[in-house]
Amino acid sequence: LVQLKDLDLSWNNLVGSTRTEIDELVELECLYLYGNQITGSIPTEIAELVQLKDLRLYDNQLTGSIPTEIEELIQFTYLYLGLYLYGNQLTELIPTEIVGLVHPLNGL
Repeated sequence: LVQLKDLDLSWNNLVGSTRTEIDELVELECLYLYGNQITGSIPTEIAELVQLKDLRLYDNQLTGSIPTEIEELIQFTYLYLGLYLYGNQLTELIPTEIVGLVHPLNGL
């Protein structure tokens, strides 16, 4: 699984929080977990997925704020990062640290 590039678990009725072990998927480029019942906050470990280009976590029950560590991911990849988070209960849409780095059409 370490060499996995795309992980699509969307609309699978997943329940519970995201696993912090997600950072072990070091080659991951696309992570789709939308349309489930994932709870809790977005783990900061996602920022360790340096190849990640597309992150879709919308239509879950996520709470808290977007981790500022995502700033490191965006700066490191120098690529457009598709970041889809709508349909959750996040308390802050975009941290001030990444406001200028997020493409306006990213679907926050």
